[in-house]
Amino acid sequence: MNFIRNLSLKFKLLLIAIPPLIIVTFYSILFISNLINEKTNLETSRNKIIEAEVLAKIIHFMQIERGLSVSFVSSNGVKNKDKIPEIRQKVNDKLPHSINISKVEKADDRFHARHSAKSRQYVYKLSKKRK
Repeated sequence: MNFIRNLSLKFKLLLIAIPPLIIVTFYSILFISNLINEKTNLETSRNKIIEAEVLAKIIHFMQIERGLSVSFVSSNGVKNKDKIPEIRQKVNDKLPHSINISKVEKADDRFHARHSAKSRQYVYKLSKKRK
């Protein structure tokens, strides 16, 4: 106790102030790192939502194309001649968006790398079937 009594007022104040400052700094660093992690997770979620929206639009247009094609075939090529190329163009416009959105995700994400390759294969197979 004599040690503390012999210290000047300046050092006593420093001894009182330094521990809380260290604790506040530590918690600030933890808080900022949590905010950065949340931001990263939100960006990933946003990209997944955009990808799901694009895929939903592709599926919608492909279902329309399928229905028009069935109608065309069942009518022996009479119905929907003019509508089929238009809807095919909509599907063709949306397919590259799906592939590009998959590339937005990190390259080390195996699911998206596989998804992107499958999407390209599907586009190739679809164009062959359409001919």
